[in-house]
Amino acid sequence: MSTKPYVVLARKWRPKTFADVIGQEHVTRTLSSAIRSERVAHAYIFSGPRGVGKTSIARILARCLNCEQGPTDTPCGTCASCLDMDDSSNFDVIEIDGASNNSVNDIRDLRGNVKYGPSQHRWKVYIIDEVHMLSTSAFNALLKTLEEPPPNTVFLFATTELHKVPATVLSRCQRFDFKRLSLDEITQSLETVCAAEGMEIEPRTLQLIARRADGGMRDAQSLLDQVISFSEGRVIHEDVIQALGMVEDGILLRVIQAIAASDRGATFREARMLAAAGIDLGEFLLQLADGLRTLMLLKIAPDGSLCETTQEQLEELAPLAGSFEEDDLLRMLSLLGGRIDSLKRASQPRLNFELILLRLASMSRSLQVQDLLSSLAGLPEDSLGQHTEKKKP
Repeated sequence: MSTKPYVVLARKWRPKTFADVIGQEHVTRTLSSAIRSERVAHAYIFSGPRGVGKTSIARILARCLNCEQGPTDTPCGTCASCLDMDDSSNFDVIEIDGASNNSVNDIRDLRGNVKYGPSQHRWKVYIIDEVHMLSTSAFNALLKTLEEPPPNTVFLFATTELHKVPATVLSRCQRFDFKRLSLDEITQSLETVCAAEGMEIEPRTLQLIARRADGGMRDAQSLLDQVISFSEGRVIHEDVIQALGMVEDGILLRVIQAIAASDRGATFREARMLAAAGIDLGEFLLQLADGLRTLMLLKIAPDGSLCETTQEQLEELAPLAGSFEEDDLLRMLSLLGGRIDSLKRASQPRLNFELILLRLASMSRSLQVQDLLSSLAGLPEDSLGQHTEKKKP
């Protein structure tokens, strides 16, 4: 057994240049231009979902500023500063966890250290992750330093909850909003990783991992690591479904068909089978919501251009789109959206799971005006006249 510690894929494949970053071109292009034109601001705040590159881009910016060939938007990766960034030993780049260093005393220590310029390189960079976790007093203590920092000092903040950051802090920073990555962007990146690592995985398996990652590259790479460990060298699609706690598309299709037919008996049988199988019931409801969402998007754009799913699943779900009206799907998705989180906290999750599925199967269908007029047109004239006469005073 090798004594060399294993490096997880999320760390091994963390981007080191702006060109390596996927899906955040609006951020990387702006920062590259700022470096080239020597207009680097003293404070930036990066906000967005987890695992989309906020901290990675903060580190890349620090690498660009301190590279011996720069400042440059294409760091060399071979100088002392870049190598120090690789093993997190660059003393002029200070990374702080906002969750565990959130008191006013921690910020006072930071203010004391900020007075001293960079010791080895050109810039002193402070990266505060999850900055929204700082206390109100800590934010207030940071304001003056943030507004007028010492020369060659840059603050880089990352947060998943921008609304918790005070406006007084936001007004002192340049703000960048990071987006969720698309299914295709994540899948293509995973294909690159697998090719470089010498792993053969079916495209549909990578698409399944990308769907489960929900727009986060770090989540996708961590799931890929988990799948490889579970499969012990040979990755089988069915094993991946089991490893991720998901159900096969065929089972999901049967549940949607039962709901479309308002067949409460079939729906309950499927719910009982799923609960007995010991799967994550909350995860299945997420899959069901994703399937119903795909049906709604097919109602809006029948060509599937709005859908983020595999072609195989799209072909399976397309015939069911006609069984629902858009209003029905909206009400079903609204019901699921309000019940998925509560299911995780329920004292009897199995009972709640069965009730949710039965509620979907029992939900009344929307009656379209055209259908109503058609049904009225089929009634005999004397029948219509009798109804009219009854309403006369």
